[in-house]
Amino acid sequence: MNYITKQIVFGVFMAFFLATIILSITFFMFPLSGWAALFQAKLYDIPYFFLVLTVTGTFGIVSGAVYGINLRGKTRFLEARLEEIINGQPLMKDFQEKIKEFDGIQGQLQQVEAKFLKQTELSQRLVSERTAEREKSLQEVVLQERNRLARELHDSVSQQLFAASMMMSAINEGNPPQDPVVKKQLGLVEK
Repeated sequence: MNYITKQIVFGVFMAFFLATIILSITFFMFPLSGWAALFQAKLYDIPYFFLVLTVTGTFGIVSGAVYGINLRGKTRFLEARLEEIINGQPLMKDFQEKIKEFDGIQGQLQQVEAKFLKQTELSQRLVSERTAEREKSLQEVVLQERNRLARELHDSVSQQLFAASMMMSAINEGNPPQDPVVKKQLGLVEK
């Protein structure tokens, strides 16, 4: 059952309870020979018993419907505020419809919104810190790799130069060239 139907049913039950009380008071204040006399007594050509039931029943239906519509409006208002929080939108600061019955709930909604904002800020800060740490770690890895490559390149070049120097020494000592210009250039290369 929806809100309006529940409130109408409640209003009708309360109206018939009220009708029973009114009829009982009428019966005891104006003693009749029996309850059957209430069906025979007329007011504006309508039996008094049915008039009381009709008036109170109508009142119950109308008041239940009005209260149900009012309650549904208040509930929709709260649902809209919750939807704002879920969607990450700020709550309306100046509530157009201030619902006194839900003051406590509105305050709690504002506290929930504040906590969500604080959690969002904390999450963003943690993500930023982790990103910075990962960037720093990546830069350290790149620097270590550069240093490793530089050492390997240095070692390789040193070995090749040493090998070339040894070969030049062997050439100079084993079978030296006769031309003094070539001999001088080979000596410079060896050093």
